[in-house]
Amino acid sequence: MLAGVDMVARDTSGAIRLVSGVEWADRAPRLLQLTLLDYFNAEGEGLAVLPETGARADYELSWRISEFALEDNLATARLEVTLLDGQTRTPLEQKMFTSEIRAVNDDAGSRADALSEAGRVAVQQIAGFVSDAVAAR
Repeated sequence: MLAGVDMVARDTSGAIRLVSGVEWADRAPRLLQLTLLDYFNAEGEGLAVLPETGARADYELSWRISEFALEDNLATARLEVTLLDGQTRTPLEQKMFTSEIRAVNDDAGSRADALSEAGRVAVQQIAGFVSDAVAAR
């Protein structure tokens, strides 16, 4: 459910529920991936490309979304990323990123905005991590 277009929330028992009346424009992992590309391609040296281009890159980024949901008005994005050598696919560095944003009120739109922002903040942290790791090499 975390990888689909439906926005999800956890209830008090921890069960995953769909947030009524809101959904992502595309699958959530794809939107996070495109946001990461925006951060990489905004300025500076280098080039970031999507895996489907087939281009051989010096580095690859693998990630796992372990949490991307609401609980009441708290939006949480938690992603584990692994930076890989692009030729050998040897793991070079690994780190967990978490972002929490509280919605300004209880309506679905505010809660959706909070979850979107939590995702953006986590992806921005990941972009910084990857940029620093690559520059150090």
